[in-house]
Amino acid sequence: MELISRILDGSIPESLRASLPPSGMFGARITQDDKIARLEEVPLLAECSRKQLKAVAKITEVVEVPAETVLARQGEPGNEFYLITDGSARVELSTRRRARLKPGDYFGEMSLLDGEPRSATVIAAHPSSAHVRSGMAGVPEAEARDLRLDAAFSEPARAQLREEIRESHCGQAPAAMLDAMERAQSYKDAFMARAIANARTPVVLVTGRGHARNDRAVPFFLRARGKSSVLSVALVDVDAAQQAPDAYDVAAFDYVVFTPRVTDEDPCVRFREALQKLKHAPNE
Repeated sequence: MELISRILDGSIPESLRASLPPSGMFGARITQDDKIARLEEVPLLAECSRKQLKAVAKITEVVEVPAETVLARQGEPGNEFYLITDGSARVELSTRRRARLKPGDYFGEMSLLDGEPRSATVIAAHPSSAHVRSGMAGVPEAEARDLRLDAAFSEPARAQLREEIRESHCGQAPAAMLDAMERAQSYKDAFMARAIANARTPVVLVTGRGHARNDRAVPFFLRARGKSSVLSVALVDVDAAQQAPDAYDVAAFDYVVFTPRVTDEDPCVRFREALQKLKHAPNE
């Protein structure tokens, strides 16, 4: 297979490590067997033998890069083949033509095969799970400044966020974890706000209502970045027993659309039942 041959015959000038962008290397390292398992899932490598995949895995580097890291730039030479295992990336062919890459997608193979420059720019987009975990522990100072995490929202808004986190975990989230979970939530909101602010075209973000609040979520961090043209619209499902609009928490949105409730089932009921079964299950 030509792609594998070019990787293995030394035609790439140096190891992939020297070519890849700087990385924070969050989380545990992926083992050699893990690398091979990931490579086996790539359709482009479906005809490779185990021996070939093992050889490729040996020269494969696993890296974590911050959002907005340019992985490939249109028009520049390309010596790397990339496989996304976590997070996502956006492909920019022009100001109007864009695409999204998700885990399992790959890019960079064409420049290896034909020796031509990169045909598109590829930029790390959504944070990986490792970066979200790092947000729970605390974001590095430079990254925190760039995300505008130093923009403090009001104490009532902070208290409400903690309460929403507690309720979303059916009241079972340990108190000691609430601070970390609050930081992770703000990290995700600030991350999305930065991605929107850096976009070259108008953006519509479809997200959960908690991420659309003006007082502490994505719109808040957009305004902290100097973006004034921000509009927040919330869809609120109506409880049959609560028909008055002022019975709902809607002050944090610019517009609200009330919709019929899809189901009255409380997911926490099932969760608590399962929890009770675990507590009373005999030890084996």
